[in-house]
Amino acid sequence: MSLASQPGGALVGFAFSSALSALMERRTATAREILLKELRLGEKRLPPAQIDEGVAIVYRYFRAAQEGAARLNLRLMAQTVAGQARLESLSADEFLRDADMIASLRREEVFLLAKLFHAWNSDWLSKEQEGFQMKSAMAWVAAELVPSVFHDRDEVDATAAAITRTGLLKIMPAIGASVYMPTVLLNKLMSKCDLEAALKKEGLVQQ
Repeated sequence: MSLASQPGGALVGFAFSSALSALMERRTATAREILLKELRLGEKRLPPAQIDEGVAIVYRYFRAAQEGAARLNLRLMAQTVAGQARLESLSADEFLRDADMIASLRREEVFLLAKLFHAWNSDWLSKEQEGFQMKSAMAWVAAELVPSVFHDRDEVDATAAAITRTGLLKIMPAIGASVYMPTVLLNKLMSKCDLEAALKKEGLVQQ
C-alpha cells in the first residue's frame, strides 16, 4: 500500500510490521521455554568441541518456531536436542533430519506413532506368532484411538499411510488389511524423545 501511495499505507505497514515482530517474539519466547525445560531434565554440559554443532541445532530449532511449528512439534524437537546431549552424540546433521521429520507431523500422526510404538514393544505382542503381530498392533491402536482421535479404522489406516512419507513407518503385506510397523528411523528417534511424554506435557492426554 505504501508503494502504491495509498492513503494510510504507511500506517498500515507500520502496524503490520509491529504485529509481526510481536508474533515472532512470542513464538521465540515459547520455544525458549520449552527447550530450556527439556534441557534441564538432562543437566548435560555441552563439550567445547561441539559448540558449533549446538549453535546449528539451536538455529534450526528457533527457525521452526518462527515458521509456526506447533507446541507439540517444538516439544519433540527439544526432547531430541536433550536426547542427543544425553547420548553425548550432538550432531547438527542428525538433528536437521529429525527436525524435518518432526516438523511435518500432524498431531493425529503423533498419537498414532506413540500408540503403535508402544504396542510394538509390549510384552503381549512379542508373545504372539510373528505373522499376527502387525495386525494385532494395528487393531489395538485403532481400539485405543477411535473415536477419541480418529473417526474410524479407515482414518487410522489413512493416517498411517501418510506417515510412511517420513520413513517412520513402513507398510507390510497382509491378507485382508494393510498393516504398518515402526522402522529403524522411528526406533532411533524414540531413543532421543518420548512421543507419549510430549503429548502428556502438552495436555493432549491425561497424565
